[in-house]
Amino acid sequence: MDVPAFAPTFQVDPEWTFQYKSVPQANASLAYNGVINIPLGRALGGTSSINYMFFNRGSPKDFDNWANIAGDPSWNYSNMLQYFKKSENYAGQFPPTDQHGIGGPIMITNQSYAPGLDTWLEAGEALGYPISDPNGPQIISFTPIEYNKRSGRRVSSYTAFIKPFENTRSNLQVVTRAHVTELIMEGNKAVGVKYNNSNEIISVYATKEVILSAGAYGSPMLLQKSGIGPRDVLENAGITQIKDLPVGENLQDHPIVPIQLIINNKSLLFDPERDLTPENLELYQREGVGPYTTTAGLFAQAFVASTVATAEGEADWSDIQFSMYAQTFLTGLPDVSLGSWEAPIFAYPYLGRQKSRGTVKLDPTNINNQPLIDFNFLSDPRDFQITIDAIQMTMKIMEETVPYRFLGARYPPVPLTVCQDLHFRSEEYWECYVKQMLVGGNHPVGTCKMGIPADPETVVDSKLRVVGIDGLRVVDASIMPVITNANIQAAIFAIAEKGADEILKDWN
Repeated sequence: MDVPAFAPTFQVDPEWTFQYKSVPQANASLAYNGVINIPLGRALGGTSSINYMFFNRGSPKDFDNWANIAGDPSWNYSNMLQYFKKSENYAGQFPPTDQHGIGGPIMITNQSYAPGLDTWLEAGEALGYPISDPNGPQIISFTPIEYNKRSGRRVSSYTAFIKPFENTRSNLQVVTRAHVTELIMEGNKAVGVKYNNSNEIISVYATKEVILSAGAYGSPMLLQKSGIGPRDVLENAGITQIKDLPVGENLQDHPIVPIQLIINNKSLLFDPERDLTPENLELYQREGVGPYTTTAGLFAQAFVASTVATAEGEADWSDIQFSMYAQTFLTGLPDVSLGSWEAPIFAYPYLGRQKSRGTVKLDPTNINNQPLIDFNFLSDPRDFQITIDAIQMTMKIMEETVPYRFLGARYPPVPLTVCQDLHFRSEEYWECYVKQMLVGGNHPVGTCKMGIPADPETVVDSKLRVVGIDGLRVVDASIMPVITNANIQAAIFAIAEKGADEILKDWN
């Protein structure tokens, strides 16, 4: 699992993941009957043990916005920077600055094998974008990708924060194959949890408080099963309500519109048959470099602003993140026959600041089933416009910049069958394309929203305590009031560092 080249394999393996599925979407993933596949890590380290290891903090404006929503300036970027730095051991390509940490448990490095990166950065410069450190802090720019890897190997939350101490700390016990079923409540106080271990229900009691870190799906599910949540959701599931809170609402993600293009240079992509050789494996084991360090051919990214952001006075706050893949296999896109000299390249533009909101609810037919996950993608018309802007910018990068024109970059003239009656590449065609092809980014947040306690949308306060419930905190991605505009892993580590500080302050 620590070998980055194998990450895509683990994401579809039920031995290592929970394979959740969304309820059918009205405006997304229609090529797949509207259903979004959702892999969740079921290993020590959770999804940080199967993800693609992007390490992007997000924009400083994301955290300043959190501070405003929570009514607590300690969540602004200038204060959160200390928590980002605390986790980091920065060894990236940019010069060390006061923006980066040294000596933390998460090694941050650049990709040692990134064919196509130079072309991407040159294209960005041709369009007038700077080349910048994605976390130094983030600005509108084209950038290389930084990863949580050490010597070309994954650094997960488990390998960084638990494994070094699991056999040496008397106050830490890790129980595997344990599935938490509910919180133990005494009135409005959480006093413990129940979990299933090999079909035995075991109760564990807290002397101080219970800390819930089950993620943007698991945390709201456990709160709802324990009587904390919206009245209608609990009544439908036959659960007695203890506290009426909007648990499970405010679900957000980074939906993606995959766009397949073609270039005339196979040396600029990751080809597993060519690259994953015994010789390169020996190189990887010896030096931690080479093709085994790559993840699905990922090689570059960019942060740009849409016309929506510009119209809302936020042209310096990216709402589109590009991730670029170069790989030999085609997936789920128009069936295109390639010549021996041709190679596929994929643009994956994310909606960095999605406007639509979804929900996570217990399945009323069986509360132990996976929850009912409704992303409600593209329900806000601004999200449609952002995706169209992202597609049009993809075409500009690939078809109008000298570096990609030199490679013969082009969008294959093969329309989706269900969209073929629309004028090819018109705005109407792209809207049809988006509805068919848009999928989830596997970056779920927001379902236990942090805010001011008096706000009816709030689930936890700025100290991450569940409103109206004693002895209970939530510390995970679900507390984000608004999603950060980039991959969420780094922000989750920072939430955990700050949450740990708040807990220690209370009990010290």
